[in-house]
Amino acid sequence: MFKDPIFWNAIINTAGYSFALLVFDVPIALGLALLLNMNLRGTKFYSGAIFLPVVTSWVVVSLIWTWLYNPEYGLLNTALGMIGLPQLSWLQSSDTALASIAIMSIWKHIGFNMVIFLAGLKGIPDDFYEAAIVDGANRWERFRYITLPLLKPTTFFVFVVTLIFSFRVYTQVYVMTQGGPVRSTYTIVYYFWQTGFQQFEMGYASAIAVVLFLIVFGLSILQQRTWGDNVEY
Repeated sequence: MFKDPIFWNAIINTAGYSFALLVFDVPIALGLALLLNMNLRGTKFYSGAIFLPVVTSWVVVSLIWTWLYNPEYGLLNTALGMIGLPQLSWLQSSDTALASIAIMSIWKHIGFNMVIFLAGLKGIPDDFYEAAIVDGANRWERFRYITLPLLKPTTFFVFVVTLIFSFRVYTQVYVMTQGGPVRSTYTIVYYFWQTGFQQFEMGYASAIAVVLFLIVFGLSILQQRTWGDNVEY
């Protein structure tokens, strides 16, 4: 397995996909939760609209985004053409295929993290903010010294869950690209499925599954050791 270039390609693609979700999904979800926590007009509608993709089937979402990414009549390329930007071969190019799947996954999953962050924000007592306002703290200082420290348990949970979620990416790859083009969207779980249920090499597929478990377990332990020691619930 460790001499298999396809396996290492799947590892690299999965790591890149996971990195994209951690870097973009979590901060955007936190920003949306902060906006919704301000109790602005229409908060319930916006929160429901953002969370709606979470409960939608992966197959349905993947098919819809495949149409959006279509290079000839897709909505995204049409919008790019209207503003004078070059049109892209979203799923047909090895340079953009994995990023396109990551963008779709962030759009679908961001509502879940937003709800978790929103619950964490609701659990922070208002007394801290009132005392900070009396002391003259501005909005950024209140976020930096009150919200972020008290939101650390929630943030730790979101990072671990998002990491585990990102490493089991399969459905969107199967529906949108089937690992192509040129294996640029091969992931560990997709390679595991193809090896076990298309080539019927169950022993090799089981070895891939064990390695996937060890990677996710090891990264979770690493997060716990480096970040989770100071988390108080």
